[in-house]
Amino acid sequence: MYLIKNQLSKGIFITFTGFVGAPIFGYADVQCGDVITTIETMDQDLIDCPADPAVTVQGPTGILFMNGHTIQCDLGDGTGILLEGTAGFVSGDGEVRQCTVGISVEGVGFHTVQEVFAFVNTNASIEVISDYNSVRFNDLQNSLFNGVNILGENNSLVNNVLFNFGGTGIYINGDSALVSGNAIDINGGDAGIILDVTNGSRIIQNEVVDAEDGIIMTASGQLNNVISSNVVSGSVNFDLLDQNADACTSSNVWFGNIVTTTDPACLE
Repeated sequence: MYLIKNQLSKGIFITFTGFVGAPIFGYADVQCGDVITTIETMDQDLIDCPADPAVTVQGPTGILFMNGHTIQCDLGDGTGILLEGTAGFVSGDGEVRQCTVGISVEGVGFHTVQEVFAFVNTNASIEVISDYNSVRFNDLQNSLFNGVNILGENNSLVNNVLFNFGGTGIYINGDSALVSGNAIDINGGDAGIILDVTNGSRIIQNEVVDAEDGIIMTASGQLNNVISSNVVSGSVNFDLLDQNADACTSSNVWFGNIVTTTDPACLE
């Protein structure tokens, strides 16, 4: 996990905004409670921030480079970073910690969250409420409940590292999600990935280890989901679990996963 993080932190990424690597823009005196509406680069940590949210990024003009700095909520309460509007952007190898929700992706959507370390947040490291957002190359650890909640539609969660959650690594309650290339070590939590009320989602090439159950589909009558080419191991109960009565005949596809235990046995 740490090797993956180090490789990502040393990489140079070209984003849809056109920026490469570290920003060339001047540093900004970002304060608790600020609403970011321009391109700003943090020059200090925000510790025990009493504002809720601690910082708001308002798209499409709001872009926040954390520049390795930390946002820490006061008394473990509130939201660390809130994305509003359309096409906001947060990056820069910073840390968001000790909040109820580390980063809440709201507004219209089309936001990007990348290269952020979210640590010891209560309900979720990242919660995606709006549609068409991208969450990628993040390191998410030690939330009391979930790693990422995907509640909107057409969201992508790609190439993230998730470790040690009391609940679920990735919880999906929205259609057409893409969840791919994530490394999920639950370390004894409830589940690696839960597909709840979702249709048309793709769960592809993820690694899930040490959960109560690896990948679960709840009994919600889901349609047209693809769960393929995942590697699941160390599950207490089942690596793959579909709770629907028609699991073996539905339009959901379970194919090419590397697993040991499944329920029902037709899942592969």
